[in-house]
Amino acid sequence: MLNADLIARDFKTYLEPLREGKNLLGFSGGLDSICLFHLLVGENIAFDTALVDYNTQKQRLEIIQHAQTLAQAHHKKCYIHYAPKIERNFEMQARKIRYDFFETLIKEHSYKHLILAHHLNDRLEWFLMQLSKGAGLNTLLSFQAYEKRGFYAIVRPLLYTPKDTLKTLAKDWEFFEDDSNSSLKFKRNFFRKNYANSLMQHYSKGIIQSFKFLDKEKERLYSLMPVSQMHGITFFKHSQNALFMVDKILKQKGYVLSFSQKEEIKRHFFSLEIAQKFIIEKDREHAFIALKPQKTLSMPKDFKDKARRLNIPKRLRPVLYAEFLKQPTHDFLTRFKQSLTDL
Repeated sequence: MLNADLIARDFKTYLEPLREGKNLLGFSGGLDSICLFHLLVGENIAFDTALVDYNTQKQRLEIIQHAQTLAQAHHKKCYIHYAPKIERNFEMQARKIRYDFFETLIKEHSYKHLILAHHLNDRLEWFLMQLSKGAGLNTLLSFQAYEKRGFYAIVRPLLYTPKDTLKTLAKDWEFFEDDSNSSLKFKRNFFRKNYANSLMQHYSKGIIQSFKFLDKEKERLYSLMPVSQMHGITFFKHSQNALFMVDKILKQKGYVLSFSQKEEIKRHFFSLEIAQKFIIEKDREHAFIALKPQKTLSMPKDFKDKARRLNIPKRLRPVLYAEFLKQPTHDFLTRFKQSLTDL
């Protein structure tokens, strides 16, 4: 039996969404994911596991075998993805590979939640890193215990649990230490060693309470606005929280804006392309986010004329024309314009 006193009081609260529907656990074989695996089993939460092998750890084969053995012992599926070699920007590329893999599984197998083992130390490290660069409240508090992402939700039940608590819990469980965690070439490890570990050792209770206060204040400050989607375009009414909304929607689509990209959006007044992939646009009342069409299409004159008469922003017209070709109707643009009025 696990000692309930060792688990952060909020842990069971964040398990409630997981009691319904199918769940997928992002697994690494490290301390945090091993603890979360056993805690979820102890709470009778149904889940399967997913592991990405980046071929960077000496114990990679042992980790894979342990993940498969552990899953089999508890009657769970264990999905393994063997990532291609990452030549540069390892952390960013690894994150993309990881989330692409998770989201593919979620779509194929109808998982409702992605469970991640981020804990309080992870959150503090992120907070300090962003604080050192210059960031607003939304970026500082990027990690959330429950985060809706389009067709699934991310749940982080350990977000208020210190790593020392996990170490105490894991004394009888086998886990693997990633060699890269000690390398100071990674910025996160530098902040962990020089700042976060000491702060957590002496002030963990205050840090937990501060994050709770800040999370509540963030909810009040950044109240979510109604969001609609039509013809592949996501849109909402423009307000002072527009950048926050754009950031959140793109995260739901699997893309995380950098600080410089956020500054670029503000400079261009929400009329630009991001990463040659997303279109961000606005009119007098609305902000829009859309995927850039893969092919350049030549729009007929009557389509362009009607889009201009309806005051549809220029960057959106190719997106709408690509959708129009899939479902051509005489009132296509009018219906889109009406949907903006109805928001």
